[in-house]
Amino acid sequence: MGITSFAQNGEDIILYRALAQFEKGFYIDVGACDPVDMSVTKLFYDSGWSGINLEPDETYFELLVSQRKRDINLPYIVSSEGGYSTFYSIDKKGLSTACKQIAEDYERDGFKVTSFKRRKATLNEVFSSYVDDEVQFIKIDVEGYEASVINGNDWTINRPWVVVVESTRPNTPIASYKEWESVLLDANYLFAYFDGLNRYYVARDKEFLIEKIALQPNVFDEYLRYDHRKAMSERARLEKKFEVMDQLVNHLGKLETELLAERKKIWKLEHNQENFDLKISGLQQDLSKVEQQCSEIKRQRFSFKLLIRKIVSYADKFLSIIINTRPGSKIYRLIKKISPQFFAKYSSLRKKFKSTD
Repeated sequence: MGITSFAQNGEDIILYRALAQFEKGFYIDVGACDPVDMSVTKLFYDSGWSGINLEPDETYFELLVSQRKRDINLPYIVSSEGGYSTFYSIDKKGLSTACKQIAEDYERDGFKVTSFKRRKATLNEVFSSYVDDEVQFIKIDVEGYEASVINGNDWTINRPWVVVVESTRPNTPIASYKEWESVLLDANYLFAYFDGLNRYYVARDKEFLIEKIALQPNVFDEYLRYDHRKAMSERARLEKKFEVMDQLVNHLGKLETELLAERKKIWKLEHNQENFDLKISGLQQDLSKVEQQCSEIKRQRFSFKLLIRKIVSYADKFLSIIINTRPGSKIYRLIKKISPQFFAKYSSLRKKFKSTD
């Protein structure tokens, strides 16, 4: 689908079908409200057109100023006369009005109503101050204040090609156009179409446009409503989000598998660590035993050294005795008898010692 309809009832599609052939045209939107949602002029603005937006509600006026840079945005109540008047802001989009009776009806129905003063201007003033060339269309949607708007313009001088006017009482299908239609017909405008909410009028010299206007929006206009396109975009966004979520879930599954494998490795390492700790404990016990054995060996070695020292001492004493033993004594004969070899060595040793005396 090529284009998007932002308007409440497809008004922009009907107008676009008739006027899209004229590049960079000009429009006037009386009761412009939101610059996007329910806007009759958004489709044209996006196509390069520009125009005048008249919106007394401060919230929507600020939105228009920020989003419609090419347009002229005016916070006026369009009326049949100048001066100042009370404007009633209703806490639901598209219901605000300059009509006191309608505001009171909304308040009785439970809507919150905020009132404030706004400057009034006629369409004659708007045309003389801001319009330099032809106006392709004007849309009037002012919640019961349409007659006052229409009566404030000289339609024989200020002649938009197409006039679109909300023609039922606010929030009802009850017709209200008889209050003002004669003004347009008397100014040589032709009734072209009623879409259930708005009536379309075409200047007689632009009568050729009626053929394009007098059809409801249809499949051949190749359009989508703004809310549908938003829904499709949101669906695409959610599908993309779900796709990313699926990827994340799959990735999470892989991570869980990897985590399980790592946990198994850790368990195995912990098990090996336990075995290693047991071996270390065993080795430490063995080392303790070895240390005890070494300590015992050191103790025995020390005792052995003491014993050796005693033996050496005794041997020295014994040797001294032997050396000093006289030949022929009992000890001398006893040694000679017990061990001839020792006796020979003893004799040799004795001689040696004697020779040194």
